[in-house]
Amino acid sequence: MNGEVVAVPKGLSLLATMGLTAQVNRFAWSRDGDLVGCACEDGTVRIYNRSGQLMREIACGHGPILDIAWSNDGEAIAGGCADGAVRVYEALSGCMASELRGHTLPVLSVTFGVSPSVLISASADGSIRVWDVTSGSVIQSPIGHGAAVHQVALSPDLEYLELVPFGCIFTQDWYSE
Repeated sequence: MNGEVVAVPKGLSLLATMGLTAQVNRFAWSRDGDLVGCACEDGTVRIYNRSGQLMREIACGHGPILDIAWSNDGEAIAGGCADGAVRVYEALSGCMASELRGHTLPVLSVTFGVSPSVLISASADGSIRVWDVTSGSVIQSPIGHGAAVHQVALSPDLEYLELVPFGCIFTQDWYSE
């Protein structure tokens, strides 16, 4: 099993990381379930199809990728990076579409809004930023939390942003698209 996706009972899939040059920090399935993206410690983003075939390897060259997220339309994939940046790539070509800078410490979590142009990032610096991916600008002033935020997620109704600092879950109103 060299970095392949293999079928397991009841139609589930398992990402086997043997044979990769570095550990997988996080992985995320595309919304349609056809592709899985891996955020790797060696600074690469790897995209596999359901058959386990490596479709694309993107060498980011800026240190470990700590988190990964797909846009809802499946056309973009974002990586939260150890150097404090968020890098957004075109999933098919692997070309960088945007580099979002503003965090001062590693980006621990990324998630797209309902629109593929809106991305939310959380950092070890305690800030959460809402970005316009197209322009690269912050569309909501950074939400300061004070403690490192390990994960962000949107509620299914898109009204609340869930934050996980130090194992606690906080819910707060946030920017509405």
